[in-house]
Amino acid sequence: MVKEWLNVAGLGFDVVGVLLLSYEWWVAISAERREAEIMEREQRLKPHPMMPRHNNPHQAVFDHMRENLRFQQQNRRAHAVREERRSWFIAALWLIAFGFLLQLMGSWPGELPFLS
Repeated sequence: MVKEWLNVAGLGFDVVGVLLLSYEWWVAISAERREAEIMEREQRLKPHPMMPRHNNPHQAVFDHMRENLRFQQQNRRAHAVREERRSWFIAALWLIAFGFLLQLMGSWPGELPFLS
């Protein structure tokens, strides 16, 4: 009787693990979409290269600082998404592995001495 419940519990853990993996995938797709929207918005706000620029001797420094800031912001957003994805992915893998072990114990031929 216990072995059948181990199979059921193992299947349940596997299903929850696969759902968590699906959620992790959804987080990745959403982050990529948000990043693309941000880049598109930045591209629209960027001045056209043919527009006259102010005759500022420090303009190259300002442009470099602006690009560096944009890179740092993008890097921070990517790091936050990676950390969120990693935690969901590890939790899903543990659930799937635990579900597999429960199913293995439930399907083992004969009696398991510690379940009797």
